[in-house]
Amino acid sequence: MVSPEAIEIAAAAAIPLFVFVVNWSMRARHGYALSAAADFALALAAFDLVALIYSQVFAHEVRDEILRTSFVRLMVVFFIVTFIIWLTVFLSLEHRMTEGYDFNLRRYLNGRPMGCFLSGWGILVAFLTVHIFTFIYE
Repeated sequence: MVSPEAIEIAAAAAIPLFVFVVNWSMRARHGYALSAAADFALALAAFDLVALIYSQVFAHEVRDEILRTSFVRLMVVFFIVTFIIWLTVFLSLEHRMTEGYDFNLRRYLNGRPMGCFLSGWGILVAFLTVHIFTFIYE
């Protein structure tokens, strides 16, 4: 039998994944540039909010005692930082990526701006690593 905590954790992981997939599919359907870094940041922020709402359940999954006792504060900081990352990626990097994109032809005219693309994903991978580290550090 599946425990209620496992169901809540699965729901917390499914909600950000759902946000990511729906947002990405809507962008593809309308011909928008598909960097998906802003979508991933939005999904990570949704996860932070769910983890904050169900902090009693998620705190039990944290292995380190110090991180477990300050879990709520940690999730608030994570959400704020993730939201700032989302604003940076969405407003700054995504704008630079779409400058050279032809929406009618659905392709980049002068090549894909890889610096902006990799910057957005690099920031997110680093912060996702911090998220994962929070749960597995002993």
